[in-house]
Amino acid sequence: MALVPYKGLILIALLAHSTQASPIDTENKAEAHNLTMKTYNPVSLTCDKPEWGHLTARGWSEARDHLHGLKGTWTKPGGDATCDRVSCSWDSAVFLCSTNPNEITHSWSDVADMFDAIESKCGIAHNGQTSDADLFTVIAAETRC
Repeated sequence: MALVPYKGLILIALLAHSTQASPIDTENKAEAHNLTMKTYNPVSLTCDKPEWGHLTARGWSEARDHLHGLKGTWTKPGGDATCDRVSCSWDSAVFLCSTNPNEITHSWSDVADMFDAIESKCGIAHNGQTSDADLFTVIAAETRC
């Protein structure tokens, strides 16, 4: 994965969000400790930044298929302000970025949902970015692959 400087992105909120699991397992009456589940909690979504160019329809479609096909999670160490390029075809790329000072983990399902939100608001072949409350950002932008 390529590391890209995290420039030109503005995050609107500095909120923390997590859903706490029930402290008691009702089936086994066992205590559950430190269980949290993150879900996509959008705080901003912007489209058509001139400096990010335009994606191709084919690149957009391949990125969507790729992201929806991934299983598991993506983890980013805290403290650095970089982005990972996680998809790139037909000069259309998807970057995952974090400015959270702590390590964060998101499911690929969350990443795919965030990419879908960009498509829903911005349209296919338009660039965009969406950020969630724990300082995690998905960017769709034109770049050489």
